[in-house]
Amino acid sequence: MVLEFFVWWYTTGWLETLQRIRGRVEAVWRMFSVPILLRTLFSPWRRIVSAPGKGMDQLFRSIVDNTISRLVGFVVRSFVLLAAVFLTLVMAGGGFVIAVLWPALPLLVVFFVLKGTVL
Repeated sequence: MVLEFFVWWYTTGWLETLQRIRGRVEAVWRMFSVPILLRTLFSPWRRIVSAPGKGMDQLFRSIVDNTISRLVGFVVRSFVLLAAVFLTLVMAGGGFVIAVLWPALPLLVVFFVLKGTVL
């Protein structure tokens, strides 16, 4: 039974852990809707768009309003994208640490049991 555990740990267990790590990184990417944010980066904020009026002053006001709406949309989406990239890097970094330490964990338990030290 101990041998079966080690076989699982170093083959299927390790692969399943890597798949879970990848799934968590992809979940963060999907949670923030990164492809949609990139596609709509310069879209107006909340689709607030002014229609140009009949005079030049209304046309100018419409241009200014639409530009400000797009600027606000760009800034908000940029911050959300930065948060998504940051959390993706944190999840990937944590996953990398887990993947690297995975082979050593059973050996550390055996080492501490033989040494007589409690984790």
